[in-house]
Amino acid sequence: MTQLWGLECKSCNHRKGNRTPEQAHMPLLYAPYVPSLWEDFILRNRRILADQMEFLMAHLPKSSRLHA
Repeated sequence: MTQLWGLECKSCNHRKGNRTPEQAHMPLLYAPYVPSLWEDFILRNRRILADQMEFLMAHLPKSSRLHA
């Protein structure tokens, strides 16, 4: 079984306990995926300037969830 690391709030993490999301009846909101290089950079960096973000957004895959 693949280990999934979730980003839950404290109360949700407590509710889930030491169970899988399925066992806790807490369906995933999004299927886990490996981000592209550009998505990874955006998701990790919190201090991206507007012109840098424009450059990064232009390089995202068309299927990226960050296009919203």
